[in-house]
Amino acid sequence: MKQRRANEVLIGCMFWFMLSPFVSIGQQTQTITNNPNVASNLQLLDAWLQTQVRYGKTPGVSVGIVYNGQLIYQKGFGYADTEKKIPSTPDSRYRIASQTKLFTAIGIMILRDEGKLSLDDPIEKYLSWLKLKPFNENDPPVTVRQLLSHSSGLSRDIEEHWTGFQFPTKEEFRQLAKTNLRLVYSPNSKWKYSNNGYILLGDIIEAVSGKSYESFINEKIVLPLNMSSTSVTQDKTYQATLAVGYGRKLPDNSRQKIEYIDAKATAAMCGMASSVTDLAKFVAWQMRLLYENKTEILKPNSLKEMQWIQFMDEETRCGLGFEIYHKGNDNLICKGGSYPGYRTCSAINSAEKIGVIVCINAADGETYPGTAWSISERIFDWITPSLKSAAGNGSLQNTGLIKYQDYEGLYGNIWNESYVIFLDGKLEIVNPNTPDPKSSVWLLEPIAVDRFRIISSPRFTAVGEEVVFNRNSQGKVNGYLAGDGWGSVKIE
Repeated sequence: MKQRRANEVLIGCMFWFMLSPFVSIGQQTQTITNNPNVASNLQLLDAWLQTQVRYGKTPGVSVGIVYNGQLIYQKGFGYADTEKKIPSTPDSRYRIASQTKLFTAIGIMILRDEGKLSLDDPIEKYLSWLKLKPFNENDPPVTVRQLLSHSSGLSRDIEEHWTGFQFPTKEEFRQLAKTNLRLVYSPNSKWKYSNNGYILLGDIIEAVSGKSYESFINEKIVLPLNMSSTSVTQDKTYQATLAVGYGRKLPDNSRQKIEYIDAKATAAMCGMASSVTDLAKFVAWQMRLLYENKTEILKPNSLKEMQWIQFMDEETRCGLGFEIYHKGNDNLICKGGSYPGYRTCSAINSAEKIGVIVCINAADGETYPGTAWSISERIFDWITPSLKSAAGNGSLQNTGLIKYQDYEGLYGNIWNESYVIFLDGKLEIVNPNTPDPKSSVWLLEPIAVDRFRIISSPRFTAVGEEVVFNRNSQGKVNGYLAGDGWGSVKIE
């Protein structure tokens, strides 16, 4: 009996030691998101994305933020299906389009790590059916590495399938390759994005592994990472679970509903579907390799090699599958995707240990860094400084928010909407219906109860004057007056 009891205690202790790192991580995650600077910037993100949905800029969007390998924020806005009013969530499934290229590139690197191919081999070594005519007579053959880094000089697409929505079968692709697959530059002379190159990489995976592309990617990447919502090719059952894809917003504010489109032979360059929850696992896996330096699926140095600049020109820095977006002092390791009805992006600031995933079910969504309304870029801009601050300060008391929470919320008048928020330690008024609400804030300094002075604001506004908040008979704030002529009513 004593021995049995001792065994139970020992097992319990072992279980606790196994579990305790995850308990600690969970506590750290909760602490960091409760930090007032982090919480207020996430609140601004929520207000900004909700405004985009309300004004019809996007039907739905799902967002995730990974910090130091842990998913600290995930949320959906709008609808995965506007007709049925099915909400977007972090588990909503989207076609991730060219993010598929990352899985294809990783598949090639797995085979390289296993000693089954070399990145500098000519591609014809593995594709006996392929006969590429050189761009110039004395050009060297195209290599696997050049396909990975979009430096092969290959044409972008093999036929008009992005508007006709008829993607070729494998048999059709090989037939088209005889006439349509061509080099438009000499290898390694220019950066030239090529979907065709990644279709060929998918064929190389099949030729070298002896397995179908789908089986290989599932076995080597999807299943080991427990990406249970991710599909390489989608059967009828999976198709029914996808967020509905919509076209661009038309002049009458409507959007075309786009039915499921099978990528067929082009699956290796654009065919996969996934969710923010699953892509967060994919981002967290990259962080484990980068920061813990332990082999998992890939050797750490292989992933680092993929994320180093392999080819660049005036505008583009490209790794092996990954793209490197340079902003200020930061390099964002990115890959976006566009498919009829969907826009997605995953990006990592490896220096700051922050990853961002954005999925939108609209053809005109702005997910990738570098565009005016880029959701991923705004998240990096707003959340990165607050996370750095929180990591140094731990969990601070949100005294400012408690003091000013009566004023917070959405306001409106005939001209615009405004959002009052205790942000970055100050009470501010921002316009949530702009590409970057932080670019033109009204900074408020308290004078008395319900009275503030505008100490900073855009030109032509009431800087130096007062903002007075009004209350109803129940004592709740129901509006404000800025200066003597700018009144707004509280909406929510």
